[in-house]
Amino acid sequence: MARVQVDYQSNPVGLQTVSAPRISAVQARNDPRGSSGFALAEALGAAQPILEDFNKKYQQDKLQEQALKIDAYKAQFLQDHQGGAVSQAQVRERFPETVPIIAARIAESIGMEQGKKATQGIIEEIMGNDALRLDSTARNAFITKKRAEMFGSVGEGNDFYLNGFTKSIDAELNQYENRWQQDTANYHQEVQAQTFKQEVVGALMNNGDLMAVDSKWKGSSSLNNIERNKLVIDAVTEQAFVADDPSLLDKIPVRFLNAESRAAIEKSKAQIQAARMTKIRDAKALADWKRDEQLRTSKIDMLNGMVNGQPPDPAQYANNPDAFEFALRIQSAELVNPVQSKATASALREEFLTSATIDSSVSPQTMRERILSAPGINAADKVALLNEVPQLADGLIALNDPAIRRIFTDRLNPRLTALENSPNAQIQGLLNGRNLRSEVLKTYDAEIRAGFLAYYEDNKRYPTGKAKQDIIDQATERAEKQLQELTSIKNLNTNAAPAAPAPAAPATANPQAPTANQLPTVSTEAQYNALPAGARFVDPQGKIRQKPKPEEKP
Repeated sequence: MARVQVDYQSNPVGLQTVSAPRISAVQARNDPRGSSGFALAEALGAAQPILEDFNKKYQQDKLQEQALKIDAYKAQFLQDHQGGAVSQAQVRERFPETVPIIAARIAESIGMEQGKKATQGIIEEIMGNDALRLDSTARNAFITKKRAEMFGSVGEGNDFYLNGFTKSIDAELNQYENRWQQDTANYHQEVQAQTFKQEVVGALMNNGDLMAVDSKWKGSSSLNNIERNKLVIDAVTEQAFVADDPSLLDKIPVRFLNAESRAAIEKSKAQIQAARMTKIRDAKALADWKRDEQLRTSKIDMLNGMVNGQPPDPAQYANNPDAFEFALRIQSAELVNPVQSKATASALREEFLTSATIDSSVSPQTMRERILSAPGINAADKVALLNEVPQLADGLIALNDPAIRRIFTDRLNPRLTALENSPNAQIQGLLNGRNLRSEVLKTYDAEIRAGFLAYYEDNKRYPTGKAKQDIIDQATERAEKQLQELTSIKNLNTNAAPAAPAPAAPATANPQAPTANQLPTVSTEAQYNALPAGARFVDPQGKIRQKPKPEEKP
C-alpha cells in the first residue's frame, strides 16, 4: 500500500494506510493457501494420525520378530564371545538392527546361561561334601561366599546381564535347597536314632532303666513315640544277636510292645537259638576236621618214617586208638609181597579212575583216606600213591570232561536211539533182556579208563591234547564194534549174550605183545627189581602187569 502525508505538523502523527488500486488481485495471487505446498501441508496434517499408527505397528512387529530370535542372537553372540559380562551396548554393537529392549533381553539371557554354568560348580561341590550337604549353616555360609565371588566378577554397566545372572543362580540353588534341607533333616534324625539306640544298649547291659532313657529323649529330641518304640526294640534285638543271649529280649518293658512286636521278638528268640545250634554244629565239625587232619598227618608221618627206616613206636600213640592201630598195621604191612603191594597200588589207581565216572563225591581227601586204609600195600607204595594224589585228582577232572561224554552222545547215541526204536531192538530185548545203551556205555567208559591208566603208567601224568583225543577215538571205535556185535543177526536167535569183543590193547602196548604163558612170573621184590622199565610180567594172582617207566622229562 502507498503511504500518503496528509498534513505536516511539527508533532509526530501516525501513518494512514490505504488500499492501492487492484489490491484484491494482488492479494489473491500471493495467498499461500492457494499454493500446492499449502495443500500438501494440509494433507499431511490430516494423515499424521495414520502415519503414527503405522509407525507404532511397525515398531511392535519389529519388537515381536526380534523377541522370537533372542536365542539365535544369543547363540551367535556367544560364538565369538571370550567370556565375562555382556552389556546392552555390546549387543547393539554386534547387532545394530536390534531395538534397545531386545538388546537388553539378549544380555539378560546370556547372563542367565552363564549363571547356570557357574552354579553347577557350587552344586557339585556341595553334593560331594557331606559337611556342606548335611549342615545348613555351613552350606549357607559357603553359598553366600561363592555368590559374592561370582557377583564381584560382573563389572559396572552390565545391569541386564547381572539381572539374568542373579536370577539363574537363585533358581538353580533353590531347586536343590529343598533336597538339601530334607537330606539334612534325615541325617539329623538318623544321628539322633543311632545315639538313642546306643544309650538304650548301654542301659540294657548295665541293668539301667530303659523307661528313663525314653523319657529323657521324649523331651529333648524330634523322635516321636512310634519311632522311639521301634528303636528300643531294634536296639535290644540287635544286642541279643550279638551277645547270643535271647534272654535280653525279655528285658524290653511292656510299654514299648504291641502284638506285632511281640511276635517279632518270639521269632528273634527262635532265630538266636537256631544260630546257637548252628555254631555248635560248626564248632563240632571243625573239631572233627582238625582231629581227622591231625590223624592223617600222623599216619603220613608214620609211613615216611617206615620208608626212611624209622618205624613208629605204637606206644607214642596210646592216647589215640586210631593212630595206635595204624602204627601196628603198617609194620605188619611190610610183610606183604612187594609185587603184590605194587599190584594192589595199581588196582587202587584204577579204582580212582573208575569212581570218576560213577561217583562225583571222590576228592583228594577221600583218595588219601582210601590209600591210608587200604590193606595189602607197603609203606613205600602208600607214600608213592599219596604223592601222586594231585595227579590222580587231575585224572578225575579229565575223565569228567564234558567232551568225553559228548563224543559218545554225538557218535553212538543216534545209532542207539534208532536201534531202540526199531523192531530188531525190540526183538533183541525180548530174547536177551539186554540194555544195549548200558552195555555200550560201560564198554566206552572202561576203554577210556584203561587208556588213561596205561598212559599214566608210562608218563606219571594223565593225557591231554592229542594223546587224550587218541584215547577217546579208540574207545569210541571199540564201543561201535561192540554195538555192531550186539545187534548182529546171529545174536537175535539166542538167549546167550554175544561174545564180548576182545579187549583193546593199551595205548602204549605192543600189538605183538606176548601172552601170559610167555611172560615171566614175578613173586619177589628181587625178581621185580631185576625187570627192565616197561617190562610186562605176571603177578602172583596171574594178572599181567607192566613195570612203570621212569617219568619222562618235559
